[in-house]
Amino acid sequence: MSTRYSTFLLMALGIASGSHAANVANLTCTGNQGSITMNLSYFGIGATLTSPAASSNPVQNNMLPLSLHAALGSFGTLFQAVAAGMPFSSCVLNTQASNGGAIQFTFSSVYVESVTAVATSSSTMAPRTAYVDASLLYSSVSVTQAGSTIDDGGTSTPPNWDIGANKSS
Repeated sequence: MSTRYSTFLLMALGIASGSHAANVANLTCTGNQGSITMNLSYFGIGATLTSPAASSNPVQNNMLPLSLHAALGSFGTLFQAVAAGMPFSSCVLNTQASNGGAIQFTFSSVYVESVTAVATSSSTMAPRTAYVDASLLYSSVSVTQAGSTIDDGGTSTPPNWDIGANKSS
């Protein structure tokens, strides 16, 4: 076996073993239909401005997106939430910031918009994967960060800077 071939195999094994999804967050939702809890291997929280507030006919964003990947076993629960069309009164997402501190996102009026079961077969470059891809919609979110250290990705905001208003306070 050549050195080049051996190096390629070691790299392929490294890529395959690194592609297993690890938990990055925990999500707990509560509503009239009960509570659900699931570990997430991915989440994305978004917002899109539909119309600036300064316009003559302002349109407010009513529902904002939360995308997630969860264990395949959560499909049934999320499917029932889509079928019922009933919102969870709140969902709490706990995760860890890049500085190691705990961050908690608390969402209100959360609907499960869509849920898809996804599975792929294994290959020489990647292991078999199976997960749930879900899209949720929420009406508001609050963010709580434990401790006093700022998780700013290595840059600091100026003193007295209002992050929400994006201006000096």
